[in-house]
Amino acid sequence: MKIALLGAGSVGQAYGYHLAQGGAEITFLVRPKYREALAEGVDVYPLNRPRRGRWQALRFSGFAVVDKVADLSADTDQIWLCVPLTGLDDDQVTALAQRAPKATIITMMSNLSVRQRLLALIEPERLVFGLITLTGFQAPLPGAAPVSRGEAWWFPPGGPTLFSGARAGRAVAALRAGSAPAKSAKDVVRRTSMASAVLIPMIAGLELSGWSLRALRRSTELGRVGAAIAAIHAALGAEFGGGPGLIGLARHPALLRLVLWGAVKVPPFDLEVFFEKHFTKVGAQTEVMLADWIDRGRQAQKDITAIEELLQRLRAARRR
Repeated sequence: MKIALLGAGSVGQAYGYHLAQGGAEITFLVRPKYREALAEGVDVYPLNRPRRGRWQALRFSGFAVVDKVADLSADTDQIWLCVPLTGLDDDQVTALAQRAPKATIITMMSNLSVRQRLLALIEPERLVFGLITLTGFQAPLPGAAPVSRGEAWWFPPGGPTLFSGARAGRAVAALRAGSAPAKSAKDVVRRTSMASAVLIPMIAGLELSGWSLRALRRSTELGRVGAAIAAIHAALGAEFGGGPGLIGLARHPALLRLVLWGAVKVPPFDLEVFFEKHFTKVGAQTEVMLADWIDRGRQAQKDITAIEELLQRLRAARRR
């Protein structure tokens, strides 16, 4: 199987590694400035891999690297979109779909807005939507044990990558062949949107709390985060089928405190340090998503005051 991945950050390298382990022929499509360094191969840290020392690097190489869509093989079987929301370019996606007209297009950014955008560009039967469940980051994290530079990732227990779409089974099979947890699910876009509507306001609150989970747990900021989650749920409830689901539960401060308390106990790395490093890097995405929910809430004629206040406070803190 020939698989191309747009983006070679933590997410792209994690999925590329496991797809290669399953026997796929991997090509990364990256910006020209990254091509030469990536082509030499990279050190990676699959933290779920059983071994005595978790921070043991493996060498990931043997893949192709291109910086132009025209350099991709026309008979590519799958194209994985592994870039953040702010890096998703409609013209590039259209060019990819046209370059490999039979390829399945798998997007790992699967919220409601992305679904609308992609359905306007690509035939529905070619689209597969994925829900990222792994935590990926560039090692070493600040303050972590000395390791060589590379990409690390960790799949939480009971957290397989989820896929939906007519060809979802092909994505699942390709990952499972490389020993990565994956399964098909119903309406991944809805699941992703619900999870994001909890995670992103919490990340905004965490940033406003100095990236301290303890400070967020003990501050009035958590109540504002819960109010924003409730407002997002109200604005998008119809698109979620009307049920409260994860959002309806997580908007309660007591439950949020419990989630925050337990979150630091499980990962084999410092979650606070990860959050600060990763979500500072993709900080623009946090603002974009909050602004999108505000627009949707206005269209639905819902009270979006709590979302607006959270976004305003976040922007003001970033200007300081």
